[in-house]
Amino acid sequence: DRLEKWRKGEDFALHPEDPEFMKIYYEDLKMRAALGDIKQETFEFLKSDLMMKREISPWFEEKFLMNYSEVLELVEVLSNENSVDENENIIPSMYVKIVNKKLLPECYVKMKCLDEEVASKHLDELTAYEAILEEHRLDHEEKTAGISIGGAGGGYGFKGVNKEDLKAKKSLVLCLANKKHRFKSCSKCPGCLETNCEICVHCLDSPRNGGSNLLKQKCVKRLCINPVMATCGSCKWQI
Repeated sequence: DRLEKWRKGEDFALHPEDPEFMKIYYEDLKMRAALGDIKQETFEFLKSDLMMKREISPWFEEKFLMNYSEVLELVEVLSNENSVDENENIIPSMYVKIVNKKLLPECYVKMKCLDEEVASKHLDELTAYEAILEEHRLDHEEKTAGISIGGAGGGYGFKGVNKEDLKAKKSLVLCLANKKHRFKSCSKCPGCLETNCEICVHCLDSPRNGGSNLLKQKCVKRLCINPVMATCGSCKWQI
């Protein structure tokens, strides 16, 4: 019977995702039709109007007193406070006030629980990812443990050099010719791009200013903060 009604266009039902006011409005229409407040033909017309426009009829709003509306209330947020349950899960709550209306004590956000199988799958993937990260960390520590950098990056031309950072950079390069490469300036940081002041002790020691070049240091303003490893044609990256 319902299939035949559907084929004739007489079967009517709201969609599960329709707003709550539409469900209340439709139940209100059926109740008033059963009580005789509205005629059957008016009920059919309003039902058809609801199906087409998905809204409450202005005629119905004027004729009958309603305690619901399709218009969302404007609210003013008074405060956001989080509470913690017995399992130390944070439960967000919000104290709000409907503009020009009464004060609501609390507003809770409804959340759908994850399926146990799906949650278990994602947890296993996260555990596997953390295990990979830990393996990479241990591998990196093993590579850098036997690396000696001596006084690398200790010259005046480098500023705030971190020895562990230099070890990490050196561990990424393997020279097949077994050459001992040194660190050099990056030529990109603000210190490297600074111009020579020509008045400091290092600049005055330079041959371009008539110095004897005994110090062999660059300008005090040109301090590199990101020294890089020098390489040759026999070097290979270990990434």
